[in-house]
Amino acid sequence: MRERDRSFISQEGLALINGTQMVTALGALAIERATNIALQADVIAALSLDVLKGTSRAYDPVVGARVRLTICGPPVGPPFGCDPPHMVVPYIHRIRPHKGQIETAGRLRALLHSEANPSQIAELVAVRSPASREMKRFEHQRSKINIHPSESHRNCNRVQDAYTLRCVPQVHGVVHDTIAFCRSIITTELNSATDNPLVFADRGFIFYFPNKGCRSQLYRTTRLSREEIISGGNFHGEYPAKALDFLAIATHELAQMSERRLERLVNKASNILLISKFIDLSGLPTFLTPDGGLNSGFMMIQVTAASLVSENKVLCHPSSADSIPTSCNQEDHVSMGGFAARKALTVIEHVEAVLAMELLAACQGLEFLKPLISTAPLNKVYELVRTVSAPLNRDRFMQPEIAEVIQLIRENKARGGGAEKGRDREEAVWECVAPHLATLEEMEALDPDALRLETKTPTGIVMADRDLNTPDDTEHIRGCEDHTHPRY
Repeated sequence: MRERDRSFISQEGLALINGTQMVTALGALAIERATNIALQADVIAALSLDVLKGTSRAYDPVVGARVRLTICGPPVGPPFGCDPPHMVVPYIHRIRPHKGQIETAGRLRALLHSEANPSQIAELVAVRSPASREMKRFEHQRSKINIHPSESHRNCNRVQDAYTLRCVPQVHGVVHDTIAFCRSIITTELNSATDNPLVFADRGFIFYFPNKGCRSQLYRTTRLSREEIISGGNFHGEYPAKALDFLAIATHELAQMSERRLERLVNKASNILLISKFIDLSGLPTFLTPDGGLNSGFMMIQVTAASLVSENKVLCHPSSADSIPTSCNQEDHVSMGGFAARKALTVIEHVEAVLAMELLAACQGLEFLKPLISTAPLNKVYELVRTVSAPLNRDRFMQPEIAEVIQLIRENKARGGGAEKGRDREEAVWECVAPHLATLEEMEALDPDALRLETKTPTGIVMADRDLNTPDDTEHIRGCEDHTHPRY
């Protein structure tokens, strides 16, 4: 509101600039930005999982383990009652039916490999991939053999994917739910009167009296009105302060997960996948550079992401846990909501940066898996990133490109450079995948098995098919450093 649009009278100006209003305004901005990056974090996690040749079986369990809910007849399975009509919910998520977890798992299933949405990285390639002239430079860093997902973990040193890949619905899901909770608090604040004192020009009381003369109306009402000024405590910012502390803690988890996936992308010891003692199918060189030693590749990008995550750990300390008396001890308990709002925005900025770095690393990883491509929606995300950042063949100053991808994520669109590169880049990461998600969600509603994987994967492997007494298997089991017990 501009000053010339309205002349303020007593108390009106103060109501617009009071502490609670400032906290709520910054909180509303933080909620919108957190919602934006949480959705894109699901997409980026899916791309990283495909590049790392992970499995989506943890999001979509064994054959026949899903139910299709309809609005007709009694509910199927446990009476949770919160499932929308025609929603397909896997048993693994139905027995822990958090809304965010179910929705995140659904997005991951729709983005990753299935019969309806194939990924060449995960598909069967029984022959050696033809090596182009460009690919020959990287042959020492990647395998020319590609196998079916049913064999991707057979006789290898990894039984299940790491938590940052396998538990994305559980971790990202609670972030989505927390953002929704914080949104409800901020929305209430935006539509509340938080001034002090509060002036009630027409405060009405409704009294109910027995109406003995009329059976159809048991009570008659009388409304009494009066003017009143009340000095209360609606100004206290504890509600938005607590919500924004909670928002910072939850949103930070997106960066915690993202940085660990980024580490797996750049660390060959983490992303290595062996089908024998001599064949490495990871396809990803250390630090994602074709010429290691001479080039640092993505090493410092991962270091930068790690530093931002560590800084967030300090910022996630709840400011609303503190209070210091002021005004001659009249204001003996304060919310510290202003700092809660400001540091929540700082945490979100750091999360945006870490997610951008993971997205760049995942796209760089795809370069070493060419000519294979990911699913259609994830490949669109890759193409979008390539409009602002070219593949890293040798070390160069990456800050401008990182800033471009951060801005792409923050504003949910690309900016600048479209005319020079011959294409309109008014696209966003989420907009790249949204039409595919809607189509595949409708397909799964019609056919619950539409996105089901037919192949065995680490969490669905049949142990009877493995001969643990063979020398090779025994050697792999002894040398395995991962947790191999099903519990982990």
